[in-house]
Amino acid sequence: MGKQASKKNMTFGGEWTKEKLIIVDKYLKFYINALKNVKCKKIYIDAFAGSGFTEIKGGERLEGSALISLQYDFDEYYFLDINADNLEKLKEGIKISFPNKLSKVRFIAGDSNSELKQILSSLTKFQRGVVFLDPFAMELEWDILKAIQETGILDVWYLFPFSAVNRNLFNDREIPKANKDKLNKIFGDNSWETALYKESIQQNFFGETLYDKATADEIRKYILGKMKGIFPFVSEKSKLLKTTKTNSPLFLLCYAISNNSEKAMVLGNKVVTDIIESIEG
Repeated sequence: MGKQASKKNMTFGGEWTKEKLIIVDKYLKFYINALKNVKCKKIYIDAFAGSGFTEIKGGERLEGSALISLQYDFDEYYFLDINADNLEKLKEGIKISFPNKLSKVRFIAGDSNSELKQILSSLTKFQRGVVFLDPFAMELEWDILKAIQETGILDVWYLFPFSAVNRNLFNDREIPKANKDKLNKIFGDNSWETALYKESIQQNFFGETLYDKATADEIRKYILGKMKGIFPFVSEKSKLLKTTKTNSPLFLLCYAISNNSEKAMVLGNKVVTDIIESIEG
């Protein structure tokens, strides 16, 4: 397994960062309210927790998803990061803002893929929870999504690295092995090779077949389709977050449910649709 990258303290993000955090905040508020009378241990897992704050362009400092989650009454919080210094800074922030929650938090330094698998394997049917996946670049392995689904108790928000994947999908389909390996890891197999390219009506000078790369919307549909192959429910309202200047897609914020209850899926669909539409105005 390669060395996992870490989100360091840096100017990162823009308006899309605010949108992401607003969506997660609104959903956690709904989730805790919906389960307030349900007898179960409620857990929140932030697999790439960072240091607690994000500074976006312009110097504005925002509370990250980990600190946002502490506003809501989960019974246990798991904050993971490859960088132990990030977790120390996060812990210090919690001591200041949420000192009464510190005893409920587990800080786990290490590769989020391997650490997550251990956490997920320890969960029971008497728990319910939300997991937020906000990896640095293309770090998350597809098997993690399968492990989340197998719990049957977790809802998941996955900030899929749309732009990073798109950059690795070369227009001519002549993709180096290192790039293919990254794509295979994030998608779980090599089906993208045929799904995201189609034969062009043109040929090159030697009469060889050329290929056209999928459009942004076709890539979005492929991502959601792959997730639907795992989860009982994946929202069609998953939010494509874009740059402010060029309106280019950066991330696809996907929502999925591992619980196969029809009631849970109907409710999740309604709530996520309402949240996304409120952001879009």
